[in-house]
Amino acid sequence: MDRAPGGNLAGHRPGGRGDAPTVPCEFAAGILRATSARVVEVRITRLVAGIYYAVVIIDGPAGTHELDARPSDALNLAVVTAAPIRVAAEIFDDPSAMDRPEWNDYTNRAPQIVSEMRRELESDIHAAGDITGQEGPTT
Repeated sequence: MDRAPGGNLAGHRPGGRGDAPTVPCEFAAGILRATSARVVEVRITRLVAGIYYAVVIIDGPAGTHELDARPSDALNLAVVTAAPIRVAAEIFDDPSAMDRPEWNDYTNRAPQIVSEMRRELESDIHAAGDITGQEGPTT
């Protein structure tokens, strides 16, 4: 599988279909569940020479541990486990953290995305009603 490290986060959809291949963050979350451990939180801790650093705080029967992780892995695991994500305040004070001209290519389309997701959900609910022989709810 040839993916960029952050590609899992962009394509992950919680509660997705069971026939999708397991991505590493889902595998790691499964290991945590099997060992009765949990992700307490993910922390983006520092930015040095353009490189972000992260840790994952894990709590389980063996105690609480702080594990170094690639930020992309840590963020993906946080998404899959619904763990909080914290970013060190000094990162926001670092001009290099926000000096990303390539981000201008990504417009803030939050209202449109929410609207699209709502339409998709309503369509899924209506389709589920068709499967059961009942008409789905109307809005």
